Amino acid sequence: MGARRLNRSAASPAAEALELELGSTEQRGDEPDGGKSPQVILSTPPDLDELISTVAAGIFNNAGQMCDAGSRLVVHEDLADAVEAGIVRAADEWAPGDPRDASTRVGAIIDEKELERVLGVIDRAVMEGARLATGGGRAEVIPGGSYLQPTVLAEVDPLSEAAHEEIFGPVLTISTFRHEEEAVELANGTRYGLAAAVWTRDLAQAARVSARIEAGSVFINGYDRAGLGVPFGGHRRSGLGVDRSLHAIDKYTRLKTTWIHW
Repeated sequence: MGARRLNRSAASPAAEALELELGSTEQRGDEPDGGKSPQVILSTPPDLDELISTVAAGIFNNAGQMCDAGSRLVVHEDLADAVEAGIVRAADEWAPGDPRDASTRVGAIIDEKELERVLGVIDRAVMEGARLATGGGRAEVIPGGSYLQPTVLAEVDPLSEAAHEEIFGPVLTISTFRHEEEAVELANGTRYGLAAAVWTRDLAQAARVSARIEAGSVFINGYDRAGLGVPFGGHRRSGLGVDRSLHAIDKYTRLKTTWIHW
């Protein structure tokens, strides 16, 4: 009979190809299909040092190869310079290293083809007017390795490829805003909706903005701190169904009714 359900988590091109294949079969499949998750820093954030450390980890960990990587920084214009400078400094702590070294925190991009693709996105962003704040090139770790420097792109056009499409690498884009309404528009400005973060000391503002962000998970003053008992899934192009929690069991079942007349 073969598998009746395909459980996968894939970046968009792979996910779309799988959906086409599944559409011609009786198999079912749903999982997050990637994301372009925003970290929204409002005008009154908590401690900047913790914020910067969390934002850096959210994009540079695992070389950015995470479906819920916090790959877009949406920051109030009054804080943009300080936050950018802090993340540029933090990027040095996330430089890729030799996987045989126990002190290494970050490894390679999955293969050379993917590395070339990510480098192409960075190059096009710079040609379109983005400012390369740090990184942007290969990291020479070991011969033959597909390593990428942690990269920060500032002054990014929100409609550009770099700000709009999933990169799946250690690349953070920075866009600024002046008013709360603009921050929400930027946060919702892609076809994805997997995760997001809102940074503010104003609890009422946190509740208001998080309610308007279209994402399956929204974190307040933190990122990616979720338990296995809570559903994980996305809105929009970021997938159907959820992973984790008892709700995830539903996707492994199919309703059937049997009527017996005896």
